[in-house]
Amino acid sequence: MDFPAHYKPSVPKVLLFSLLALVIGALHPLLLSYQTLLVIWLLPCIGVIAAVVLYAAAGMAPAICLGVSAIVSSYLRATGLGPELATATLPLTVLPAVVAILGLRARKPFFVQLRNASLAQLGGALAAIVICAMFFGRDMISQCMDLIRAFADQQLPAIYEIYRPVWAAQGVNVTYEEFLGLFSDVLFQIQTYYELYLASSVLANAALTGIISVLWGNWVLARHGEATVESFRGLADWHMPSNMTFGLLISLIACLILRSTGIESAEVAWTTASALVSLAFCAQLAAANDRRLKAAGATHGKRTALGILLCVLISLIPMARTIASFGGAASALFGRQGAITQLMNKNASNE
Repeated sequence: MDFPAHYKPSVPKVLLFSLLALVIGALHPLLLSYQTLLVIWLLPCIGVIAAVVLYAAAGMAPAICLGVSAIVSSYLRATGLGPELATATLPLTVLPAVVAILGLRARKPFFVQLRNASLAQLGGALAAIVICAMFFGRDMISQCMDLIRAFADQQLPAIYEIYRPVWAAQGVNVTYEEFLGLFSDVLFQIQTYYELYLASSVLANAALTGIISVLWGNWVLARHGEATVESFRGLADWHMPSNMTFGLLISLIACLILRSTGIESAEVAWTTASALVSLAFCAQLAAANDRRLKAAGATHGKRTALGILLCVLISLIPMARTIASFGGAASALFGRQGAITQLMNKNASNE
């Protein structure tokens, strides 16, 4: 253990959390697979968050157990991701967790921790994409879809025989050739969607993972009295700097202009930039909403519940994410400490 003398988790607690870590690590390949498949949702990496939170709750033992369990289960042939994908996930999961834990352990200023963890997550995600490209080539999505098609070719006749009586009962006559054509069209649409949104989904999920792991981990330390005023800042204390606000908007406009040129891969650049910018402004909206609730005298429990509800809606409903992005952008520009508001106040004071 590496906590100060006045906080030492009990042995049963360490053992219980280590057991929980082994379970989460064993499920890591399955969780990561579903996260990759559900690109329409904004989903953080459970393994990284769990490692950081378990460290904050019970020290290094559970975090190490989770890491070892996740790596071993990822490389297992029967239940893992396979050696190529397992290797690609190492920089996506291990490196960010180590960086976040080191930040918590050193009690670094909160926003320094947040920056370092987010950069580690984004860097790890980019490294994972590069490793996948090295193993599978630039057309790795096409190769994956070819594997799905090969598997489907073996299963489709049986699936057709299962559903044909159902269609017949509804008065619909679908030939096998028509069924095969519809299935091919669906696979083509899935491949197109993945080619456009997989990179943006991986990077946005990585950034979200960094944010949640640092916030939750430091909150746990604060509950134990181990956080300092500098090392933990609640959501109400988050403010987007003016230069970051303008930088995000400028990068988004630049990618929009690039997209309009029709240059190859410009659409991917646009979806990636818009996903990251949207996440940043959603975080701004969550912070502004928490400040409003705090000023209105809402209890900590109510603020936490509403904050979690907002995060779930943003993560699972694309339309809610879009609305929240515009609301966060308005807050970052025109709120009490917004970029435009600060410029106006500065000009008024100079007159």
